[in-house]
Amino acid sequence: MLLGQDNNSNSGTGSLISFALLGALFIGYIWFTMPSAEEQEAKRAEAVRLEAERQAKEAAEKADTLDLKAIASAAADTLLGDSAGISPALVRAFGDFAYSGTLPSAANGKEATTIENDVLIISVANKGGVPSEVTLKKYDTYWKKPLCIVKDGNADFNMTFYTSDGRRFDTRDMYFEPSVEKDGENQVLSMKLKASEDAYLEYRYVLRPGEYMLDYTVLSKGLSGILKNGQKPVLDWSIDAFHTEKGLKYENQYTYLAYAEGAKQKEDNLSMGGSDEETINDLSWFAFKQQFFSTILLTEGLHKATLKSQDISADSLHTKNFSANVELSAQDGDFNMPMKLYFGPNHFHTLEKYGNNIDELVPLGWGIFGWINRWFVIPMFDLLFYNWGITMGIVIIIMTLVIKLILSFFTYSGYKSQAKMRLLKPEMEAINQQYKDADPAKRQQATMELYSKAGVNPLAGCLPILLQMPVLIAMYRFFPASIELRGQSFLWADDLSAYDSILNLPFNIPLYGDHVSLFALLMALTLLIQTKMAGGGMDQPSQPGMPNMKFMLYLMPVMMLLWFNTAASGLSYYYTVSTLIAIIQFWVIKKYIINEDKLHAKIQENKQNAKTKGPSKWQRKMDEMMKQAQEQQNRQQRRASGKK
Repeated sequence: MLLGQDNNSNSGTGSLISFALLGALFIGYIWFTMPSAEEQEAKRAEAVRLEAERQAKEAAEKADTLDLKAIASAAADTLLGDSAGISPALVRAFGDFAYSGTLPSAANGKEATTIENDVLIISVANKGGVPSEVTLKKYDTYWKKPLCIVKDGNADFNMTFYTSDGRRFDTRDMYFEPSVEKDGENQVLSMKLKASEDAYLEYRYVLRPGEYMLDYTVLSKGLSGILKNGQKPVLDWSIDAFHTEKGLKYENQYTYLAYAEGAKQKEDNLSMGGSDEETINDLSWFAFKQQFFSTILLTEGLHKATLKSQDISADSLHTKNFSANVELSAQDGDFNMPMKLYFGPNHFHTLEKYGNNIDELVPLGWGIFGWINRWFVIPMFDLLFYNWGITMGIVIIIMTLVIKLILSFFTYSGYKSQAKMRLLKPEMEAINQQYKDADPAKRQQATMELYSKAGVNPLAGCLPILLQMPVLIAMYRFFPASIELRGQSFLWADDLSAYDSILNLPFNIPLYGDHVSLFALLMALTLLIQTKMAGGGMDQPSQPGMPNMKFMLYLMPVMMLLWFNTAASGLSYYYTVSTLIAIIQFWVIKKYIINEDKLHAKIQENKQNAKTKGPSKWQRKMDEMMKQAQEQQNRQQRRASGKK
């Protein structure tokens, strides 16, 4: 019981307050991460602007491609087999790299060379020398279409260099000559931007069997007299992330630009909401992270970078636009810049094996929440799903049972404390009646004396519930982050990583959506039953200004229904099963485990012992606190009287 609080409540108040605190924290977390109306409007306006820019850019690139093709065609017609001559038009277009315009790769700029293994298909275009299409072979979109991370011009990759005479050239405008070779089981794709037959800038891709990570090296040969010494090449990469999951809004909540900075490669990210921008002075890697898939660039050393993220979900085809501007290390003469590219799933063990802390792209939670998921939840999940091959719906039930069994001691302790408080209710009401016109501090002191003599700690009902909160929040982070749920069906849910729907509405209900999720309904219903069992018949607080606790508790299931209607059905299913087990535990403990007659006799025995032994250490401490509170109140009253 808190100091100065009215005691006119039933014996379950401590537990109910804990539930309310838990709900408030949970609701506050979700509410804090929701964008405001102004942010949503800004997103829509920004999406319209970005779409206009994208269309203008595509038109300009198309025109530029046609012009360059015309130049290359004219050059070919002019040369007529004269390999030594290069037309002035090519020199104007490509400068020191005019030779590249005479090669067949320039006349077929949109053609691409494909390399693939058992998990990836990567097509690299002649123009720009970078991936124009990347397909994940083992995954589909929710609509059973091939899952492409890069396709149809949604990505733009460019490196900027300067020549020794100060001219700038962008690799996106240049034509690279492709060649593919084998290095054991590895496929090696070389894309060369040639200044002559033996002088070139090369993009070198190495794809290994079964790997989502590629070696990507930028190197030069024979260009020491062409490229400016000491320059810092600039890498620009932008991408419009595709909408690939069932629920666009829910998917977008887990789509953001992540990065690592410093020698320890500490992971951080831009805002998950609207537009955001950050300048990093010691970048080691960055990731264009979607809910279940990521595009990652890892560099050697630390670099200065400007990272941007913008919401473009208004077009319903994409989620966010990401861009990175990275200043690479200074280069002298011929150079070799090794990097790595990752196109693949946000699968914890897949990312973990590559190191560099990129496994933190799976948002398991910070601090103790992440530890619980990493060292307890994931090993249990792996055992059930991967080792034993149990279906996902049953895996969730077993995990819930194990977790509730481990936490059953706290459940028992919480109910026992509630029972003690319930047995003391008549005496607490008598104290309230006796001191109804007296100083509240005296009434509080009398209540504390009753607790001490009876051997009851009024906070004992709150503590067990609060100790379970880390597990509750850890599971809230685990299920939306687990790609294993993606595409897994159970009962009426066709995808446990997305919302389930038993009825599609012809209209949208604000805060709720345009469908009805049965798992969310069941979760709200079981939570309502649990609230009723724990707090049925609770008296309203009589102290003026106190919140209507009963109303708040019954409001929580409604709020949870609104928020979980668009959440992953696997998450709603877990909370439904967890709450149902808690209801059964509550009933079993009440009916078969705790004997309230014996508990009442023990309380009376404690009260008799208190008369002979005197006040306990806890009671003496509480008495001292009450005296201090009374003295402070008296000082405030004297100061108030002095002002008058």
